[in-house]
Amino acid sequence: MEKKPMVSVVMPVYNCEMYIEASVNSILNQTFTDFELLIIDDCSTDKTKDIIKGFDDKRIIFIEKPKNTGYTNSLNYALQLVNGKYIARMDGDDVSLLNRFKAQVDFLENNEDVVACGTIFKYLNTETTIGLPEYDGDIKLAMLSGNSMAHPSVMMRSSVIREHKIQYNKEREPAEDYDLWVELMTFGKLHNLQKVYLEYRKHTSQVSAVRRMQQNESAIKTRIKLIKYVYKDLPLYHEENLVEIYRQEQRSFSDVKQYLDFKNEFLIRNNGFFKKEGVSIYFSNVEKKLLKNYLLKRNSFSFRALFEYLKLRSMLSYKSTFTESLKLILKSFMLFKYRVCF
Repeated sequence: MEKKPMVSVVMPVYNCEMYIEASVNSILNQTFTDFELLIIDDCSTDKTKDIIKGFDDKRIIFIEKPKNTGYTNSLNYALQLVNGKYIARMDGDDVSLLNRFKAQVDFLENNEDVVACGTIFKYLNTETTIGLPEYDGDIKLAMLSGNSMAHPSVMMRSSVIREHKIQYNKEREPAEDYDLWVELMTFGKLHNLQKVYLEYRKHTSQVSAVRRMQQNESAIKTRIKLIKYVYKDLPLYHEENLVEIYRQEQRSFSDVKQYLDFKNEFLIRNNGFFKKEGVSIYFSNVEKKLLKNYLLKRNSFSFRALFEYLKLRSMLSYKSTFTESLKLILKSFMLFKYRVCF
């Protein structure tokens, strides 16, 4: 029986002829050599396929899709084919440092409760390093604000992916990786090694730049999914209010009160899923942004706005500064003569 590799590397590619050679070489030259490299081409129209076919290494499994179906589809296709104990992610325009796989395999072999291990990273050809939280509790907390694992740096346990039939959610593209980490955290711990093992190429054509609005909407849905791990029967009215708050839309007095009710109920239900102090600070920061958006950045003021602010102030964990409060009061008096109401 043919021995299965320890690691299956998943690399979806599309029109990356300028970078693919360096990316593939950074995998083939790893100090840890027991891996297979699955490269899935999504119908590239440049020289990407020719460059890949020029490599002579039996560890490469090159798959040419007959139809362009997108990045997430390529990822899910690859997940069905992997043979390794671990699944390492890699993109066709980034560079993995030579000891990356060794460091991640060693860590996962010694920490069986960890389901996914990423690393901090630096931007290619710069000295800019991007830090990420190291431990599971801190990563979970950071996930409330956004993605806190670098997708092309991650190595996962294939047994968890297989046993629970986990896939990337195409509806969450182009933030499908953020959704995957939130899915995986219910089956074990997440971890980020605090050493740079990936050089990430930043350029204007990347998905995160051209589809930022869609990415933000996807991230909000994943954030709600994460909140529901604690508040399992989250009422629809709370969910809809949270979505608008995360979009930074203008909210009414009743919406602000409703958010405060949600926050208090969430903190009661938390029961250790998130760090108590950290999650309180997180929701206080959301509250601060909500208050500023509702009161301190509005274009019209009235005595009604002032009275509502005074009612809310006793209920808020965030206390506005003297300057902010004075600004509101002065605007209310100044604009009252024009009878600006809302």
